[in-house]
Amino acid sequence: MASRPSSNLVILLSIHPEYAQAILRRKKLVEFRKYRFSSQVKHAIIYETRPVMKITGFFEITAVDEGTPLQVWQKYGAIGSTDRDGFFSYYGSHKNAVAISIGHVTKLVEPIALSELDFNARPPQSFQYLPDGCLEKLKAAALNIRASIY
Repeated sequence: MASRPSSNLVILLSIHPEYAQAILRRKKLVEFRKYRFSSQVKHAIIYETRPVMKITGFFEITAVDEGTPLQVWQKYGAIGSTDRDGFFSYYGSHKNAVAISIGHVTKLVEPIALSELDFNARPPQSFQYLPDGCLEKLKAAALNIRASIY
Protein backbone atom coordinates (compact mmCIF):
# COMPACT_ATOMS: atom_id res chain seq x y z
CA MET A 1 0.00 0.00 0.00
CA ALA A 2 1.22 3.48 -0.78
CA SER A 3 0.83 6.59 1.29
CA ARG A 4 -2.32 8.53 0.47
CA PRO A 5 -2.08 11.67 -1.66
CA SER A 6 -4.21 14.46 -0.23
CA SER A 7 -6.96 14.81 -2.85
CA ASN A 8 -6.87 11.48 -4.65
CA LEU A 9 -10.10 9.69 -5.45
CA VAL A 10 -8.75 6.79 -7.54
CA ILE A 11 -6.92 3.60 -6.59
CA LEU A 12 -5.15 0.94 -8.58
CA LEU A 13 -6.14 -2.57 -7.46
CA SER A 14 -4.20 -5.72 -8.27
CA ILE A 15 -6.76 -8.44 -8.96
CA HIS A 16 -6.18 -12.04 -10.06
CA PRO A 17 -7.48 -12.73 -13.59
CA GLU A 18 -10.32 -15.01 -12.45
CA TYR A 19 -11.78 -12.30 -10.21
CA ALA A 20 -10.99 -9.41 -12.55
CA GLN A 21 -12.89 -11.12 -15.35
CA ALA A 22 -15.81 -11.85 -13.01
CA ILE A 23 -15.97 -8.12 -12.17
CA LEU A 24 -15.78 -7.13 -15.83
CA ARG A 25 -18.60 -9.60 -16.68
CA ARG A 26 -20.69 -8.28 -13.72
CA LYS A 27 -20.65 -11.72 -12.03
CA LYS A 28 -18.70 -10.35 -9.05
CA LEU A 29 -20.44 -7.40 -7.43
CA VAL A 30 -18.14 -6.93 -4.46
CA GLU A 31 -14.34 -7.05 -4.11
CA PHE A 32 -12.86 -8.29 -0.84
CA ARG A 33 -9.79 -6.74 0.77
CA LYS A 34 -7.92 -7.01 4.04
CA TYR A 35 -7.27 -3.29 4.39
CA ARG A 36 -9.50 -0.26 4.02
CA PHE A 37 -8.54 2.75 1.93
CA SER A 38 -9.68 6.36 2.16
CA SER A 39 -13.45 6.87 2.10
CA GLN A 40 -12.86 9.59 -0.52
CA VAL A 41 -11.93 6.99 -3.16
CA LYS A 42 -14.75 6.68 -5.71
CA HIS A 43 -13.13 4.69 -8.54
CA ALA A 44 -10.81 1.71 -8.86
CA ILE A 45 -8.66 0.82 -11.83
CA ILE A 46 -8.25 -2.94 -12.33
CA TYR A 47 -4.69 -4.16 -12.80
CA GLU A 48 -5.05 -7.79 -13.77
CA THR A 49 -2.17 -9.82 -12.35
CA ARG A 50 -0.11 -12.55 -13.99
CA PRO A 51 -0.27 -13.67 -16.76
CA VAL A 52 -2.12 -10.58 -18.16
CA MET A 53 -0.21 -7.91 -16.20
CA LYS A 54 -2.20 -5.01 -17.67
CA ILE A 55 -5.09 -2.69 -16.89
CA THR A 56 -8.28 -4.36 -18.10
CA GLY A 57 -10.94 -1.96 -16.84
CA PHE A 58 -12.17 0.23 -14.03
CA PHE A 59 -15.22 0.57 -11.83
CA GLU A 60 -17.16 2.96 -9.65
CA ILE A 61 -17.05 2.26 -5.92
CA THR A 62 -20.56 2.65 -4.54
CA ALA A 63 -19.89 1.65 -0.92
CA VAL A 64 -17.23 0.22 1.36
CA ASP A 65 -18.23 -1.96 4.29
CA GLU A 66 -16.13 -3.39 7.11
CA GLY A 67 -16.60 -6.12 9.65
CA THR A 68 -15.18 -9.41 10.80
CA PRO A 69 -14.58 -11.93 8.02
CA LEU A 70 -17.66 -13.86 9.19
CA GLN A 71 -19.87 -10.75 9.11
CA VAL A 72 -18.62 -9.77 5.65
CA TRP A 73 -19.08 -13.33 4.34
CA GLN A 74 -22.63 -13.52 5.66
CA LYS A 75 -23.54 -10.21 4.05
CA TYR A 76 -21.64 -10.43 0.74
CA GLY A 77 -20.53 -14.03 0.17
CA ALA A 78 -23.27 -14.73 -2.36
CA ILE A 79 -22.17 -11.88 -4.65
CA GLY A 80 -18.40 -12.08 -4.17
CA SER A 81 -17.65 -14.77 -6.75
CA THR A 82 -15.62 -16.91 -4.37
CA ASP A 83 -16.33 -19.97 -2.27
CA ARG A 84 -16.41 -20.04 1.51
CA ASP A 85 -13.14 -21.95 1.89
CA GLY A 86 -11.30 -19.58 -0.44
CA PHE A 87 -12.73 -16.55 1.33
CA PHE A 88 -11.70 -17.65 4.82
CA SER A 89 -8.33 -18.88 3.58
CA TYR A 90 -7.69 -15.40 2.12
CA TYR A 91 -8.40 -13.70 5.45
CA GLY A 92 -6.56 -16.27 7.58
CA SER A 93 -6.11 -14.80 11.06
CA HIS A 94 -7.13 -11.25 10.03
CA LYS A 95 -9.80 -9.85 12.32
CA ASN A 96 -11.04 -7.29 9.81
CA ALA A 97 -12.54 -7.71 6.34
CA VAL A 98 -13.45 -5.04 3.79
CA ALA A 99 -16.11 -5.34 1.08
CA ILE A 100 -15.99 -2.90 -1.84
CA SER A 101 -19.33 -2.63 -3.64
CA ILE A 102 -18.91 -2.34 -7.39
CA GLY A 103 -21.05 0.08 -9.40
CA HIS A 104 -20.65 0.91 -13.10
CA VAL A 105 -17.92 -1.14 -14.76
CA THR A 106 -15.93 -0.26 -17.85
CA LYS A 107 -14.13 -3.10 -19.59
CA LEU A 108 -11.33 -2.12 -21.92
CA VAL A 109 -11.56 -3.76 -25.33
CA GLU A 110 -7.77 -4.01 -25.33
CA PRO A 111 -5.80 -4.20 -22.07
CA ILE A 112 -3.36 -1.35 -21.47
CA ALA A 113 0.08 -1.61 -19.87
CA LEU A 114 0.70 0.66 -16.89
CA SER A 115 3.71 2.11 -18.70
CA GLU A 116 1.49 3.30 -21.59
CA LEU A 117 -0.40 5.67 -19.30
CA ASP A 118 2.48 7.36 -17.48
CA PHE A 119 0.82 6.78 -14.09
CA ASN A 120 4.24 6.45 -12.48
CA ALA A 121 2.75 3.37 -10.83
CA ARG A 122 3.90 -0.17 -10.25
CA PRO A 123 1.60 -3.14 -9.75
CA PRO A 124 0.60 -2.84 -6.10
CA GLN A 125 0.57 -5.71 -3.60
CA SER A 126 -2.96 -4.69 -2.62
CA PHE A 127 -3.78 -1.16 -3.78
CA GLN A 128 -2.09 2.10 -4.66
CA TYR A 129 -3.44 5.65 -4.67
CA LEU A 130 -3.04 7.30 -8.06
CA PRO A 131 -2.38 10.96 -8.82
CA ASP A 132 -5.16 13.28 -9.94
CA GLY A 133 -6.02 12.90 -13.62
CA CYS A 134 -5.22 9.19 -13.92
CA LEU A 135 -8.81 8.09 -14.44
CA GLU A 136 -9.32 10.75 -17.12
CA LYS A 137 -6.13 9.63 -18.83
CA LEU A 138 -7.35 6.01 -18.79
CA LYS A 139 -10.78 7.02 -20.10
CA ALA A 140 -9.15 8.92 -22.97
CA ALA A 141 -6.98 5.92 -23.81
CA ALA A 142 -10.04 3.64 -23.61
CA LEU A 143 -11.95 5.85 -26.06
CA ASN A 144 -9.10 5.55 -28.49
CA ILE A 145 -9.41 1.76 -28.44
CA ARG A 146 -13.17 1.54 -27.70
CA ALA A 147 -14.44 0.46 -24.30
CA SER A 148 -17.51 -1.43 -23.22
CA ILE A 149 -19.52 0.09 -20.38
CA TYR A 150 -21.81 -2.13 -18.30
